[in-house]
Amino acid sequence: MSNYAIAKPAVIGQNRSMTKVFIESRAPLVEAVTCWLDAHALLTPSGTVALDHILVIVPTRQAGRRLRESLAGHFSSGCIPPRVMLASQFLRQSTTTDCRIPAASEQLALLSGLLLNIELKDFSALFPEKGHPQRRTFRWALNQSAQLLEIWRILEEGALSFQCVARQAETLLTGEDLDIEVARWRDLARIEKLYFDVLLGAQLTPPVLALQNFIAAPAAPSGCTQIMLPALLDAPLALYKSLENIASRLPVTLLIHAGKSSAAGFDDYGRPLPSHWNGSHPPEIDIPDECIAQYADSAAQAAAAAAFFASVQSDEELPALGMADAELYRELHSAFLARNITIHNPAGFPLRHSSLARLIQQLIALSDEAPYSILSALIRQDDIARWCRARLGISTADYASMLLTLDELQNRHLPQNIADVQAFCDVMIKTFAAAETKYADDTQLRRGAELLKQTVAALLELSATQQPELSRFEQLTSTLRTLFAERTLSDEFRKDRELSAAARKILEIITELDAASIGEALTAPQIDILFETMLSSEIYQLEPPPGAVIQCEGWLELPWNPAPEMVITGFNEECVPSTLTGHPFLPDALRCSLGLNCNELKSARDTFILYSLARTRTPGALRLLLERSNAAGDVRKPSRLLFLCPDSLLAQRAARLFSECSHSERSLPGSLPEKWRLKLPVPQPCATPRTISASRIGTYLQCPFTFYLSDILQMRSIDDGALEMDPLAFGNLCHHALEEFGNSPIKDSSDSNEIFTLLRSAVEREISACFGPRPPAVIVLQMSAALERLRQFASIQAQRAVDGWMISAVERIASRDFNGLRFKGRLDRIDFNPNLNKVQVI
Repeated sequence: MSNYAIAKPAVIGQNRSMTKVFIESRAPLVEAVTCWLDAHALLTPSGTVALDHILVIVPTRQAGRRLRESLAGHFSSGCIPPRVMLASQFLRQSTTTDCRIPAASEQLALLSGLLLNIELKDFSALFPEKGHPQRRTFRWALNQSAQLLEIWRILEEGALSFQCVARQAETLLTGEDLDIEVARWRDLARIEKLYFDVLLGAQLTPPVLALQNFIAAPAAPSGCTQIMLPALLDAPLALYKSLENIASRLPVTLLIHAGKSSAAGFDDYGRPLPSHWNGSHPPEIDIPDECIAQYADSAAQAAAAAAFFASVQSDEELPALGMADAELYRELHSAFLARNITIHNPAGFPLRHSSLARLIQQLIALSDEAPYSILSALIRQDDIARWCRARLGISTADYASMLLTLDELQNRHLPQNIADVQAFCDVMIKTFAAAETKYADDTQLRRGAELLKQTVAALLELSATQQPELSRFEQLTSTLRTLFAERTLSDEFRKDRELSAAARKILEIITELDAASIGEALTAPQIDILFETMLSSEIYQLEPPPGAVIQCEGWLELPWNPAPEMVITGFNEECVPSTLTGHPFLPDALRCSLGLNCNELKSARDTFILYSLARTRTPGALRLLLERSNAAGDVRKPSRLLFLCPDSLLAQRAARLFSECSHSERSLPGSLPEKWRLKLPVPQPCATPRTISASRIGTYLQCPFTFYLSDILQMRSIDDGALEMDPLAFGNLCHHALEEFGNSPIKDSSDSNEIFTLLRSAVEREISACFGPRPPAVIVLQMSAALERLRQFASIQAQRAVDGWMISAVERIASRDFNGLRFKGRLDRIDFNPNLNKVQVI
């Protein structure tokens, strides 16, 4: 604990049976709350300090962690901690035992099933005829269900249903389209009734009804004799409604982190009043100008934050790291990693970004007819590579050769699906074995093709040889057990912690989807689609790594951080104050009218948070970073809260922060650690080429370094991203056809149709050999373009034959020595005209 003198809490007033207490505003919030808890602690018969009789409702999980850490430091001999809950956890307590609340997947499943069976014309205000889908698919129903559930989620902040809003719609809504809006809410109320009937029929309680039941008869956890809300600035209205009903039995205390002179700035629930914090005379927040830094973009801002932390001496306490803009985490993580500093985001991560979720989606899609991209991503996945190497006895080097072969195969043949990959593997193996092409001696590619064929077969077997008596999810978990059987996880590695956390969340989803209600409502393919949707929409919590790590906390977590210094990144408008994106059915004005969270309340909340952060720290201890443009190049505005400064600073600050964005240069990419840099060998005299092609002279003159990389070190870029023949392949296609014509018996023909027939046959044969009997559409278009050019050639060639020109040679190699270096080039054609006694070189 610090040396702050904690003043005795001031009880300002009691209202609605809940007591408002103003706690020391000069101390960090978590320390002031700890001291309040100390004053209300009990002693057990054994002399242990006990706080488990108090239920503390905190705004975020990280706030709960900070409170437990503070209590552990305050009570050196230990204590029994209080019960800590989020508002959502408190409100989800059910007072009924007959019907359980459905999980998110059950709600999506049952609502989607309902939308597939109703007559849309009976809900014309909600589903206008012009917007009807041509065919109602399950994906359409799933999308509509997600939107409806989002509206319910917003309304649940106030324990409201569609029916509650529909009854007030005529008085709450305004505008020219009032009749349409009122009719829409009535349709929503009718949909709600049908949906609630479905839930109740499945022995499930609609969440909003469960919430209303809890508010009517709330209950605290067993053994709790007191409830405390520590600076809960924007809890849902439903929480306060429930606490009003419980306060007659249990004391409820609202702690407000402000001086008692600020009592007029808070409502009966202890929330900042917009009229005070957003009004015409908001309080001044004095942050020195030198503590506000603006950077060109996200990368520059992240690099500056990392540099500041790296400059802190080892014997000094590190400042807290805040992140007002969640989109900045990737940039911050990279910038700090480049300086060998580990940071961690305690907020949730999208499940779809986890390697396990991507692996599962690829395994589900894996089949002969699966797109090539599925195989390309799957075969590069670490755990798949490890399993394949162990299963087939492939060395790491051979596996790398196989991936090189896969890239070559894709660039050369453009396979559309996995079956094409298998077929082209056979083509490559036979071609190399028969020594029919210049690649005949390339044993690496031949070996890679053989390994690739074996690997694809093993992966298809892995996904297809499950026991038929198992359910689809049992088959999936069986496959994953096979893949990870030899994998040992360690908390020291982020990827292992990520795998473990993602696996827990995915198993939770699978357990939900095994519910009988979902199996009765949906078919197996529909459940698969629902599973994909859940993987794409859920989040998972990742625990921090062991040892020293910097927590990169979000805006709402920062008030709970007791660090004397703080660096907050992303201090731009729309991040601070945060902005709610209005739902088409629930615009911001309607939210305010219903008592729900709205932009006005959020602005007041964020103004108070900044005011509190500045007030509890010495001048200059709070540093705010922002950017002129984000990673996408969009211009960002500075937060309006930066202008709640003394009038003497306002003009100067506005001029600095709103200077033209074009005057700032884009930041350079961040430097990589030295050990990541590529170490190139120094050129040796013996490596000087003795022969150079004419086409490479231009490369050397343009950039000798690039020439050194490509021609001396034999380095070249290759990936499997080709979508069509590149210019070189297209040119070779035409050249090979012309070479075949130049060596054919009809090379001196004057019949353009005969010439074109041979050329077309040559092109079609090469296309079939490279891309199979069913080439992609883009290849067919390129082939048509090549044939149009060759048709024109056939006409010109026929006229040249009439004029007496004869083909003497095609694709002839010519060379010449100059100063010890041999220059060589390819002559496309040599023609001779006996009538003119002339030779023409093309």
